[in-house]
Amino acid sequence: MSTRDEILKLLEENRGAYISGESVAESLGVTRNAVWKAVTALKTEGHRIGSVRKRGYILEPDSDVISLQGIRPFLLYDEALAGKIHIYSELASTNVTAKEMAVSGDFGGHIVIADRQTSGRGRRGREFFSPAGGIYISFIIKPEDIYGDKAHLFTLAAAVASCEAIEEAAGLTPGIKWINDILLHGRKVGGILTESALDMESGAFQWVVVGIGINFNMPEKEFPAELQKRAGSLFPEVDAPVTRNRLIGELINKMSDITDRASFEDPSGIVDRYRRRLDTAGKRVQVFCAGESYPAMALDIDDRGALKVKKDDGTIEVLSSGEVSLSSCD
Repeated sequence: MSTRDEILKLLEENRGAYISGESVAESLGVTRNAVWKAVTALKTEGHRIGSVRKRGYILEPDSDVISLQGIRPFLLYDEALAGKIHIYSELASTNVTAKEMAVSGDFGGHIVIADRQTSGRGRRGREFFSPAGGIYISFIIKPEDIYGDKAHLFTLAAAVASCEAIEEAAGLTPGIKWINDILLHGRKVGGILTESALDMESGAFQWVVVGIGINFNMPEKEFPAELQKRAGSLFPEVDAPVTRNRLIGELINKMSDITDRASFEDPSGIVDRYRRRLDTAGKRVQVFCAGESYPAMALDIDDRGALKVKKDDGTIEVLSSGEVSLSSCD
């Protein structure tokens, strides 16, 4: 670990408290000047670090730059996961980078994070607005003996993990719009994009990439005009009481738990947790599926996570793919 990383680790461990430059230099076996240079570099990267003579340096409580040192204290599986986290200030798309990694070798369990995406994508090739300050993260999963008929479970699992992580870390209670949108107060605050490769002979997954985007602390006026009525963020008008690192750490923990093999062998747990968060049930929706569009009433999901809707003529349809639109967020 570099001197810069060692100092950031110490600052994160003592966030909100002063640590003396002299003690840092002694503990790391470097000069005071080396400490000063590392702190200056961290400030240049956006870390809010104060300094007071004879007291030392302090990482301000509201400093919020995504870093391994900031995420690591919140990981339940520190040694197993910390070495697999790849953080970038900017990427075209975390999913694109994660897929390139998956194709190039055995990168199961690796995680790609970016502060900003220049070409973020949602389902069906739509653009996903991804400015600096959000959370954009992709998980590379190497399933064992899990077959293509369970592809939708990865999206369901990611939606559950996102909601539970937000609730645990931020004290908010988001819901899910079937199948892959995270809602808060009727606005879309997050989305999920799942992509995969199958073995053509066995039908089993070679790899799965699950991308999650969360709008963290963005005022409504900063969204493009066409999104302002339906998009939102976790903390649109107030300073966030938690850091993105805290939420990312919790999200990694939840995804690690819910995407293990046992969860997919008996997916009832995933489906039940998803159903409890489902915001679509009992609402009028517009269905878009297989080139057809029609209004319907959303009823519930079945034991596989497919959405049951009732058309205006009384016919019940079960949707395993497609999309539904709610007037409040689409």
